[in-house]
Amino acid sequence: MWLAALVALPVRAAETPAALASAALELDRQAQSLPAASDTQRLTLYIGNRIEGSLLREVSVTVDGRAAARHRYSDREALALRSGGLHAITLMPLPEGSHRLRVDFIARAEDAQPGDARLHAQIEQDYSKGAAAGRVELTLARQGLRSRPALQWQDWAQPQAALEDPELRAADFLLRTGRALRAALLLERLQASGQPLAASFERRRADSLAALELAPAAMPAGSPLLERYGGAVAALRQGDAQAAARLEAMGSADAPDAESRMLRDYANLELGYQLLRQGQGEQAKPVFSRIRSPGPCSNAALLGFGWAFLVPAGAEGGSMFAAQAPLWPAGPEDAARLRRSTPFRYLHSVAVAGERKLDLQRALAPWVELLGRDATDPAVQEGLLAVPYALAHLGAYEQSQQYLRRAVGDLERARQELDAAMRHVSSGELAERLRERMTDEGDGWRRELADLPFAEATAYLKPLMLDSAFLAALSAQQRLAEIDQALQAQALRLDGSALSAEIAGLRQRVAAAAQRQDGELRELALAQLRRQQQHTLAYLAEARLALARVHDRPLEEEAS
Repeated sequence: MWLAALVALPVRAAETPAALASAALELDRQAQSLPAASDTQRLTLYIGNRIEGSLLREVSVTVDGRAAARHRYSDREALALRSGGLHAITLMPLPEGSHRLRVDFIARAEDAQPGDARLHAQIEQDYSKGAAAGRVELTLARQGLRSRPALQWQDWAQPQAALEDPELRAADFLLRTGRALRAALLLERLQASGQPLAASFERRRADSLAALELAPAAMPAGSPLLERYGGAVAALRQGDAQAAARLEAMGSADAPDAESRMLRDYANLELGYQLLRQGQGEQAKPVFSRIRSPGPCSNAALLGFGWAFLVPAGAEGGSMFAAQAPLWPAGPEDAARLRRSTPFRYLHSVAVAGERKLDLQRALAPWVELLGRDATDPAVQEGLLAVPYALAHLGAYEQSQQYLRRAVGDLERARQELDAAMRHVSSGELAERLRERMTDEGDGWRRELADLPFAEATAYLKPLMLDSAFLAALSAQQRLAEIDQALQAQALRLDGSALSAEIAGLRQRVAAAAQRQDGELRELALAQLRRQQQHTLAYLAEARLALARVHDRPLEEEAS
C-alpha cells in the first residue's frame, strides 16, 4: 500500500498538522474494510440539552450498579450542546442482554450566581441490548405543567425517519469544540456505512475538512463578532471617524454570552484610551466604567479611569499616550514624562485646594485598586508608580515614600517571578503541562487551557494567551494532540491487524512534529517573558530613582 511506503519515509521537518491529518484520514478509510468484532458490544449514549438559558455541567452514567462514565463540561462544550450538538459517550464492552442504566444530569442557568441552585435530572430504566451496537439519545428538556427539567429517552435501534441521525449532531459537537479531525473521521465512517444521510451531511463534511485545512472554507472562518471588533479597531487606528461610533455600539450592547462580554470589554478599553489620546477625559470615564472587574481588561481599565481625571483637555492630551494604541503609556520613559508633566507644570508642584486636588484624590481611588494585583502586568506596574505620583502632588510625601518602597518590593518580586517563569519554560515543564491537558480525556474542563489552576509556576500563562503567535502555535499543538488521540483509539480497535505497523509509524511522525511544536512554543513564551522582564526592570529603575528624589522638598515658587 502507498501509505505504508509513505510512513516508512524519514520524518520531514516541514510536516504540518494538515498533512498529518490527511494521512490519518486515509489510514482510517483503509481501516473501514477491516473487521472489528468488538464494535457490536458498544453502547453509545448521545447527550443533549434543549433547555434555553441553561448550561449542562456534568453527566454521570451507571450500568448494572457500577459507575461506567462521567464527564464534566467546559463552557465551550456546554454551549455546543445548547446549540444542538450531541456529546457521544461510548460504553463498552456491553454484552447482549438486559441491563439497568441510570443517568444523572446536572445543569445550571447561564446567568446563575454562585449561590443559585443547580438543575438536576435523572433517569433509571432497563435497557435490552441487541446483537448490534446500541445507540440511545438522552436530552435534557422541560417537561410537564411546571416545566421541570427531565430527561427524554430515544432508542435509536431503528433509524427515525423524521429525526436527524444523532451521529450528525455528534459531529456538530466535535466541530464546535475544536475537534475537527474527530468530526471528519466520524463523518467518513458514517458515509461508508451506506445508510441514508441528511442533506446537511456534505456541509458538515466540508466544514470539518476546511477546519483541518484540507479544503477551502465555504465562508470566512472565525466569529462574526470578533471580525467586527477587529475591523473597528483597525479603522480607528487609521483615523476612520466612524470607527469610534462602531466601538461605542459594541461597548454598550447587551452581551448574552462569554465571547460577547469579553469583546464588549475590549471595545470599551480601546475606545476609552482613544478618548484619552484626544484629551477627552470626561467622555472616557463612563466608557471605562462599563468594563467588568475582575476581568481580562480590568487592570488597564482602572489605570485609564484614573488618568481620565487628570488628562489635559483638547489636543494637548494626545501627547500623553502613544498614537498607535498600546493600552497604557507606550513605555517607561513615556510614563515617567507623563507623570512628571501632567497635570502640573513642575515635578514638585502641589495641589493644596480646588478642582485639581479633587481630581488627584479621585484618580487615586481606581489606582489604589491596582495595588496587590499581578505586578508583572504593565498596567499594574504603572499603577504602582502612579499612586505615589499622586500622593506627592497632594503634598503627602511620607505616604508617597511608603508607596514607592512598596513599588520597589513588588517590582523586585515580579522580576524574580519572571526569572522563575523563564526557568520553568526552558526546562520543558510548560510543554509537558500543556500536553497533559490536551490528552486528558473524559473531563471536559481539562481540555480548556483557560481552566489551568492558578499556581506560581504557571501564572505567567495569562499574558501569553493574549499573544497571537503563541495562540497559533498552541492551536497547532492541540491539533497534533487530537491526531495522536485518534490514532491511539484506532490502534486499540485494530490491534494485531495489517494496519498496526502503519498506525505506529504515523504516530511516530506526529510525535516528531509535536516535539518541534514544543520548541516553537518554548521560544515564543521566552520572547514574551523577556519583554515583560525588560519592562519590569525599567519600572524598577524608575521606582528607585523616584524614591531617591522623594526627600526633596518643593520650592515655594513651584507650588501650584
